[in-house]
Amino acid sequence: MDRLTTLMAETADLLGQPARIGIVEVLSDGPATAREIAARLDLSPGVVADELLVLVVATIVRADADERFALTDPDVASACRTIRSVLRGRLASLETLADLTLEGRAHL
Repeated sequence: MDRLTTLMAETADLLGQPARIGIVEVLSDGPATAREIAARLDLSPGVVADELLVLVVATIVRADADERFALTDPDVASACRTIRSVLRGRLASLETLADLTLEGRAHL
């Protein structure tokens, strides 16, 4: 595997936690404190602090001197939005397929 493919897999694994995705989505609106993030996501400040630490160590998020967190690269949020859009389409297709399957069984 090439280095870029490996990095993509590592990043996908890193963002594979709902709280981390939520944090990235909150920070896509601009810098925020851990308490602000926790309030927006309805998570405990401790959980948010733990997840922020992971994201800071991975250099996806940075902290400033005022303890406000921000994305190091806004394209990370853009990638998350793209993945959300793709999955929304796949989910709609699966729901349509499930509906068709149920309709087919009703006619048996």
